[in-house]
Amino acid sequence: MRPDSTVNSSDSVTLAPNPQTDDQRNLTPGEIELARLVFSDAIEYSWVKIHRGGLFGIPTRTGNAMTPRGEIYFPDTPDGYQTDFSQAPESKQIWLMHELTHVWQYQLGYSVLLAAFKIRLRGGYGNDGASPAPAYRYNLQGVDIDKLLPQFNMEQQGELVAHYFDASFLTGVHREQQHAARVANLPALRHALSEFLTQPGNHELLPQTTAIEPHP
Repeated sequence: MRPDSTVNSSDSVTLAPNPQTDDQRNLTPGEIELARLVFSDAIEYSWVKIHRGGLFGIPTRTGNAMTPRGEIYFPDTPDGYQTDFSQAPESKQIWLMHELTHVWQYQLGYSVLLAAFKIRLRGGYGNDGASPAPAYRYNLQGVDIDKLLPQFNMEQQGELVAHYFDASFLTGVHREQQHAARVANLPALRHALSEFLTQPGNHELLPQTTAIEPHP
C-alpha cells in the first residue's frame, strides 16, 4: 500500500467481476538481502510471492499494494510492480519494507485481513484532509512517545519498520528532506523498535490494537 492513499494494502474492498491477469515471482536475492537488514530470519522468504497486479485488478486501479495473506500484490503499472525492488529507486524499496511488515505479521499468526477490516471501520483508510491517512500516522515525539511496537496498529508498524530501514540503510537520493527527517527521528524509531531489532521472531510484538491516530 501507499500510506498517503485512502485504500489499504490489505483492505477488504468490493471485487470486480473479471480478475486481471496475475504474474507472480519469488523474492529476488537482492530483495531478500534488503529484507534481512531489518527482519533477519524472522520471515520465511521462500514462502513470499510478489504479484504483478492480480486480486481482481484492485491494486492496479487504486495504485496501492495489497498484502492480505502473506503475498504482496503490487499495481501492474510502471510506478508499481518492479522486477527487482533492490534495483529500484529508494522509495520503492521503502514501499517493499512496509509490505514485508504485513508478511511478517501474517507469518507470525496475525490476521491482517481482520485487522484491516477493523481499521477500515474506524475510518483509518479515509481521507480526513491530512496526509498520510489516519491508520498510518504516528508521532514518536507526541502522542506515541515511549510506545513500543505492539502498541501500534499494523499500518503504523509497517511505517515504523520502513522508516527505520530508510534512516538506517538508505542515502536519501532525490528525497533529501524526507530522508533527513527520518534520520533525525532515528533514536525514537530505535526505541519503538527496540524489542523487534533484537527479537524479530517474537510473536508478542504483533499489533495489540487497531486504533488510529487523531487528526494532527
